[in-house]
Parts: sequence; C-alpha cells; structure tokens
Amino acid sequence: AQKGITMIVDAGSSKEALDAFRELASTNQLPVRIYSMVSNGTPFTEKYLNEGPENYGPYLDVRALKLYMDGALGSRGAALLEPYSDDPKNSGLLLMQQDKLMDVLQRAKKSGIQVGIHAIGDRANRMVLDAYERTRNPRQLAMFTNLFHGFLADHGTNWAHNEYNDDIMW
Repeated sequence: AQKGITMIVDAGSSKEALDAFRELASTNQLPVRIYSMVSNGTPFTEKYLNEGPENYGPYLDVRALKLYMDGALGSRGAALLEPYSDDPKNSGLLLMQQDKLMDVLQRAKKSGIQVGIHAIGDRANRMVLDAYERTRNPRQLAMFTNLFHGFLADHGTNWAHNEYNDDIMW
C-alpha cells in the first residue's frame, strides 16, 4: 500500500495460498486487500460451491471461482472451431465439457459465488457465452461473471444478439 497498490486479484488461488492469506488476515498483517478467485477442479473448490463466498476481514474476500475452458494459443491448446492452419489435425484442447460447465455455473449461481473463466479459442468462448446465457435468469439480479482472454472470436456468429448484451461488439 505504501507504493499505491491497495488491492490485488489472485485469479486462481490454491488452497496453500489461501491458507497463507487467511493466516495473515487473522493477524492483521495483509498489506493490501486480496480478492481471491479459487481455482476450480479440486476438493477445495467444493467448499465454495456449496457454501458460497467468504469474507475473512477487511482485507481478504473469497468471492469467485476460476475455471479453465481451454489452453494457450502458442501451444496449440486454445479450443478452436476449425483446425489450426499450420496443424490441420488439431483444433485445440477442451479442459471442461459443456455439461460440467453448466453444473458448476448453476451451483455457483445458487451459492452466490462469482465465476471467471479462461477461454481463448472461439470454440471455448462460444461454449462459455452459451452457458452464461442459459444460466441467466432475467427476473433476478445478474450473476457476476467474467470471461478472461476472450480474444479469438468467430466473427460469423452473432454472440451478442440478445437484449442484455447490446454493448458487446464482435
């Protein structure tokens, strides 16, 4: 905080990191506020899917899960709709199937935990946006969701066709 940094977001906290943050928070030794996003896919995440967000004092909030839909572009792991132009037998990796994504989003919505999803390829982005649309209830306040790295888009698909995404341009 002495250098002007007052808050950090830890997008993908491990149990070990969160244990260390909690210990520092319990003794008022955290020098900055931490917004923690717990990495999905471990038994540790079940606690937050079942119980929802937790506040550990004024400097530590666990409010979100970080999900991973695909890999990185450089390693040819981003999930694409079409094969890579220089690797025609490869269209990337999906790290989570649609039914599992829907289950996690529905459980997160029920418990009040927020969700941030890593998706780079156009296939992964489409799956995430479709799932967000299907879990949305227009009669309730919006569930806070994030899409990280969503930069490979299939421009032939109108992803922003509905009334609540008028501000998204593809």
